[in-house]
Amino acid sequence: MLRGALYSGALPLQSMAALGYVASPWAILCWPCAILITLAFASIGMAGTTLHADVEDFDIVSLAFIPLFLFSATFYPSRCSPGWLQAIVRCTPLYQGVVLVRAADLGIFNWSLMCPHRVSGAMAVGGVMITNAALGGSLLL
Repeated sequence: MLRGALYSGALPLQSMAALGYVASPWAILCWPCAILITLAFASIGMAGTTLHADVEDFDIVSLAFIPLFLFSATFYPSRCSPGWLQAIVRCTPLYQGVVLVRAADLGIFNWSLMCPHRVSGAMAVGGVMITNAALGGSLLL
């Protein structure tokens, strides 16, 4: 979690500013949004780590995360994909995180952004709860 927070810190935002991609002063909120995404995926990763029996099981994680990463609309808009794939992409948690960061950069705030916050928050809480159950309730909540 700390590593993800550091990697998504000031340097990416400074790079965006240097290249002229900061569209609003609200872009400073990109960092807390990125930390929320990091927390969500770190907790799911922690839950997966406690549930895997062998090192070979982590290939399944890569099998899930690589398409999730490539089709999250980070590198190109989801409208470039066929309609059926757009519907699937909109349901992925990483896409929801990308929506949050883009909205923060553009200074867009509306009620539709509550869904991505809830998805990331639910992932974080769910991952910690699964980890807590797998470790026998030894985590403090």
